Amino acid sequence: VNSIDELNKISNLAFERLSEWYGLHFPEFRHKEPEKYAQIVLMLDMENPDEAKLRELAGPMADVILQKAKSSVGVNFSEEDMEMVRKQAQILLDMYSLRSQLEEYQDRLAKRLAPNISEVAGSAVAAKLVAQAGSLKKLAGMPSSTIQVLGAEKALFKHLRAGAPPPKHGLIFQHPLISTASKKARG
Repeated sequence: VNSIDELNKISNLAFERLSEWYGLHFPEFRHKEPEKYAQIVLMLDMENPDEAKLRELAGPMADVILQKAKSSVGVNFSEEDMEMVRKQAQILLDMYSLRSQLEEYQDRLAKRLAPNISEVAGSAVAAKLVAQAGSLKKLAGMPSSTIQVLGAEKALFKHLRAGAPPPKHGLIFQHPLISTASKKARG
């Protein structure tokens, strides 16, 4: 659970650095999907673009990217600069791949070790709840009110110490039925 969370943080930072760095070379290029952005950075040569591969990656946006590449006001990068940017993009893609593998592993493990809670809460939330509780046995012995705020300890102690509003939910908020419910129904 912690590995996936940390990998998400690291990959978000790496994507920010990649987009800042490549943005010097091609500032007009933006993509809302970080993985696609890294794939395009890895393969796009603005001098001699591989249009077929770009269309395969970017779909209908390929024509827009090609037009912007022709009239870009970005700095010309040397071959060494582009090599370093591409290495950064490849590392980012490797992190996304590792995260997917870890999520699949977590999913299988949660379904095997805690099948009931995985069915009700989903594998990711189940794994986080078990990890936060310390073990499946400890989680099973907790009252539902404790499970409801599990993961919101900081807010709970702030409520107890400073009189801040009490938390209604912790990790279980990540379940789609709770996160998409109206504010009144969440508690």
